Amino acid sequence: MSLSSRPSFVVLGTTEFTLACADAIRQSGGDVKALVTLPENLKPENSVDFKSFAQERDIGLFEYSDLNSAAAIEHLAPLAVDYIFSTWPHLLSEKFLRVPKNFVIGSHPTSLPIGRGRHALHWLTVLNIRETCLSFFIMDGGIDTGQLIFQQPFKVDDLILDTNQRMIEAAYTAFPNILNNLLSGVRAEKQNNRELFSNYWRKRDFHDVTLDPRMSSAVAIRIVNSFVPPYSGARLYVGVDEYLVILNIREVTEGDFLNHWAYREHGYVFENYHDHIVIRFDDAVLSLTFFSTLNRNLAGKKLHPPSFYLCQ
Repeated sequence: MSLSSRPSFVVLGTTEFTLACADAIRQSGGDVKALVTLPENLKPENSVDFKSFAQERDIGLFEYSDLNSAAAIEHLAPLAVDYIFSTWPHLLSEKFLRVPKNFVIGSHPTSLPIGRGRHALHWLTVLNIRETCLSFFIMDGGIDTGQLIFQQPFKVDDLILDTNQRMIEAAYTAFPNILNNLLSGVRAEKQNNRELFSNYWRKRDFHDVTLDPRMSSAVAIRIVNSFVPPYSGARLYVGVDEYLVILNIREVTEGDFLNHWAYREHGYVFENYHDHIVIRFDDAVLSLTFFSTLNRNLAGKKLHPPSFYLCQ
């Protein structure tokens, strides 16, 4: 790719994936003119520092709390880039989408139009979907509804952090094809909007990462694995306004208590250590490693479903 044909980009986002895409664009022959991120106090949990990446590559770095503001648009428009690549965690206005010479490219880690919406990697993990695509599309006024540019398949692992790495690898594989398509004028593919082939995932909240001892072990394990650090962790309620932050979960296969575990109630705590408890779930005994401080011994206690504590 000659220097005269290098497409120019501004890259938006807050995460490791954002920086990987910026790097992949550069490695594929694109020219990243600037990075845009949120102020530190507004960044999501999985955000990373952009300063060293930008300084080492002599790329401009800007912070905006509201990219749709007149000030942000007036600042970015004079850069006159060919494209903006966005992993921005908020919706972009139609006025902002007109800032680049051509269009804004979005990405989403599902086989669009399936799985539009919020928290896709979390949903893929908890729903036990093992294969997906990193979809790139021309952003419009909808949510993940624009015309498809390219889709790169990748595998979904047990841990969300491992899946994130696979998604990053998929981006490095995809961007040479994307830039070639942009330069050669390959037409984008219009998404099929028929309801039979599309759905929207809702925003997740703490209820989605709250464990219930009546759950199957498989569901509990997937919930924990979907919210390990840098996310804030799944919850196990042990009292009113009191919960353990769960960092790791595994099935227990050894111990004398396993001879009679099936006669214990869901939520029965067999053992309590300084950093983990052993507790009965629906179809297994699980060891839950926690981050929180626990000021009492739960061994022999019978934990209730979370609604018991949340409704008091």
